[in-house]
Amino acid sequence: MTHLPALIDLLTAPAWSLLVLLAGAGVLGASLQAQGVVQRLAAWACRGRPGFADLCWRMTALVGATAWLLPSTSARAALCLPVFTGLAAHLHHPAQRRAMALLLPTTVLLSAGGSLMGAGAHLLAVDALRAQGLPAPGYLDWLVWAAPFAVCACGLATLAVLRSMVPATQRHVRIDLPQEPLAPWTPVQRRLAILTLATVLMWVLGPWTGIGPAPVAAGAAVLAAWPRWGGTPLREALRGVDVRMLLILAGSLLLAEAVMASGAAQWMADQLLAPARQFGQTGLLAVVAAVSLLLHLLLTSRSARVAVLLPLLVLPLTLALPDAQGSSARVLVMVAVMGTGFCQTFAISSKAMLLFTRHPQSGIGPGDLLRLSALLLFPLWLLLMGFGLWVWPALDPFTSPLAHP
Repeated sequence: MTHLPALIDLLTAPAWSLLVLLAGAGVLGASLQAQGVVQRLAAWACRGRPGFADLCWRMTALVGATAWLLPSTSARAALCLPVFTGLAAHLHHPAQRRAMALLLPTTVLLSAGGSLMGAGAHLLAVDALRAQGLPAPGYLDWLVWAAPFAVCACGLATLAVLRSMVPATQRHVRIDLPQEPLAPWTPVQRRLAILTLATVLMWVLGPWTGIGPAPVAAGAAVLAAWPRWGGTPLREALRGVDVRMLLILAGSLLLAEAVMASGAAQWMADQLLAPARQFGQTGLLAVVAAVSLLLHLLLTSRSARVAVLLPLLVLPLTLALPDAQGSSARVLVMVAVMGTGFCQTFAISSKAMLLFTRHPQSGIGPGDLLRLSALLLFPLWLLLMGFGLWVWPALDPFTSPLAHP
């Protein structure tokens, strides 16, 4: 009994809550996938006789929406593989198959930033802001801040793929997709769909209900993994928990807290004070945006990139900024995190891209990845700068009352 208070403190600690949140969302996502809910959405989208360009925009919207259902980019990419296999049978031009194989994983990676549960890197950013005593975004705050950027980034990627990878004569060719009627919703699928909607609603209403997102995710995971209710065996539901990502996240949280507690971040901030004043906030924003976009050339894991970027560069810079306790710090952290979603240069830069380059029908070569990366790099840097200079600072007064320190 003497250890009970310590155990309660551990389970309610912010860092532990972030891990519970990600694990619970993973179990819910795995159950949705195991019971065919996500596959129903894909089958609904892959119907009719659209032009190829219209099909690409349709798939961008569908794959982007899965960022709010599945918290792992690897799981989302694996889900897209059979969708691509089915579409490839109806795409008769090699350029169409190659473009679709590039578009799906790129959308997976760039859309992840739109949801707080889209990647463990986002939870690292939340913890980093809390460690400095700054208001940390909740689920709704993140949605307001990040979803518009994710939509714009996915739109840029779709345009780049269509314009650079597909001949003009093939962009509007009609694609004959399956017309079989969809099977009726099963009771389990209905329950899981209602559970998902209720979970998201509770996350959105968290600032008013006082219930944190971690308990909501844990409760949803218990219901989803209960065979009599969610219909998914526990072992299969637990496959949605990315243990490797949780371990990286836990280690990254400890690293960030150690850097802050040891005074290393303050020491580095003192060293960066003069350059920070010389470059100004715009110059620092440009540097952080560029580094976050290029760091995937050295580190293949997004969580690992954020784990390095935040404590070694962004946190010290936020301490060196004159507005370290205001919106500048939050904007700088957001720029760093959203920039790490760009990782299309090499097949090994991300698991999502690696899965599709290995697909026998994709036809993707190293030159295609380099070409797409070169086309996206500068527009994404401009997009980060635009949001960092104008959009996010303008949104801050409206979202900060919803955030909790």
